[in-house]
Amino acid sequence: MTGIARDGEGGAHTNHVEQKFHNILMEIGEEIGEVYGTDEIKPLEKVSDVMLGIGVKVPKFKEFLQKYREKVIEEMTDAIYEAYKMRGKIVDKGSIKKAVEHAIEISDKLAHNIFDDRVDPYWIALHHYKNLYDQPPSIQLTGIFDGALKVPREKVLEEIGDHIIELKKIFPNVVKPEEVYGDLWYEFLKKKGIKPKELEPQREKLAKGGLLSPDLTAEKLEVLSILQALEFADYSEKAKEKVLQKLSERISELSKKEPTRENLLKLGLYFYAFELIKNNR
Repeated sequence: MTGIARDGEGGAHTNHVEQKFHNILMEIGEEIGEVYGTDEIKPLEKVSDVMLGIGVKVPKFKEFLQKYREKVIEEMTDAIYEAYKMRGKIVDKGSIKKAVEHAIEISDKLAHNIFDDRVDPYWIALHHYKNLYDQPPSIQLTGIFDGALKVPREKVLEEIGDHIIELKKIFPNVVKPEEVYGDLWYEFLKKKGIKPKELEPQREKLAKGGLLSPDLTAEKLEVLSILQALEFADYSEKAKEKVLQKLSERISELSKKEPTRENLLKLGLYFYAFELIKNNR
């Protein structure tokens, strides 16, 4: 689910998403007193900082999914939405929710159909991460399938491939099964009658379920920084005047350019910000 909060255009504040999931575990878990632990996910011999903190016992993965599935879906959807919003990106919340639901289904099937309840997924993450923690995510996953559990990737794809397809439709910049499964992925798509091009990221995607035009990334970040500067100045009249002047200049510059779709979208973004600030909204 943390991966969903990245988008290939600079990512989002994934720490916010990780913290939300951590808070859920803290909320549903049982405190067991003080224990020594670390925030570093590394082999034990490479951990540099061990601290004393409150230990929390969490349910087994299967019980966790059975009892708290809806809670996780709702709260993680909100967290991922906020993570993108922090970066000035607007993502349809319904699409994020669908992606979270597919991610949970994948976790469930991996845990109970592929791993056959041989080990708890928490244990897999901790025990086998020691050999994989400094590798890219795709290599980590491949290492777990091939090395730790010796599960044929063909079997994995048959079990969760449909969910991966749906995830890739929603977040094509994030979901890259070709890096994990290689040619097996393309064979799987062929069986499903899907051409790889159909799942490739598009240059612009304004329809429900995608990001605003990626061409507006710089402009959205600029507007976001302007708003943050205004907040930092405690919304003083002097700061407001400067911000409105800056936005007015941007609007004037764009008004002189050819009215392409991209320029009109940029113009609308600056004008919308101008009106919000002007009317103290």
